[in-house]
Amino acid sequence: TSDWLIFLDLNQPVQVEQGQHSTLEHGVILAASLADLGLRLGRAVGLVALGKDSVWLPPRQGEPQRWQILRELALVSAGSHSLQDVLSRAKPAFKQRSSIIVVTPDIRGNWIQSLFSFLRGGVIPTILLFDPVSFGGAGDARGALGLLTELEIAHHLITRDVLDRPEANPG
Repeated sequence: TSDWLIFLDLNQPVQVEQGQHSTLEHGVILAASLADLGLRLGRAVGLVALGKDSVWLPPRQGEPQRWQILRELALVSAGSHSLQDVLSRAKPAFKQRSSIIVVTPDIRGNWIQSLFSFLRGGVIPTILLFDPVSFGGAGDARGALGLLTELEIAHHLITRDVLDRPEANPG
């Protein structure tokens, strides 16, 4: 694929826990890590995050983009925009074979239908879904995971311990 566009879900009602152990904080860390990886691989990387303030950085390459993404991620805070609304609004023309990466703790899955317009346009989605139970919350991600599997959309269930491991935070 060519461009990567990272969608970070900042919807307050679906976040679990507070502070450094929250899905919000882990989402920011994961988005920063993905942006860094994509840029190191020579990809154009962008960021969409709608919280109290809106962040829409179109995919670009290079060191200035890395610093812009990191700056924006350092300042994000939760808001009231649902992931479904964010994805529905983000229907601009993407290049064929570009990728969107969705980072979310929203296990309800009502946002999955918003991916259809991306799929029809040849955009390749990957979903990184936080397991709320591992963050001290409640809920069962099996419904959303089953639907993503049925639709053949790449996805991964992310537990809190994945980013809390020492190798994820080198020294």
